[in-house]
Amino acid sequence: MCWLEYATLERRYGEPQTIRALFQKALKAVTDWPYYIIDEWLMYERHFGTLNDVMKCVQAGGEVSVFFCNLMSMKVFYITI
Repeated sequence: MCWLEYATLERRYGEPQTIRALFQKALKAVTDWPYYIIDEWLMYERHFGTLNDVMKCVQAGGEVSVFFCNLMSMKVFYITI
């Protein structure tokens, strides 16, 4: 995934706020396997962030999970009609 490579590059040379903004942007842009982005972001926050940063990441991951669960249930609904 290009987003994860970009995040790795930013982690080496960028600022923490830039990296967090990158993860948020990636979550909005990625439609296939957003859980990879969430996992990387959560790992970053566990190493370098505060508890508040980790909680923001978990909340963003929960919002993505709800969105994709709703999307998948809609697909199942359309298939059963």
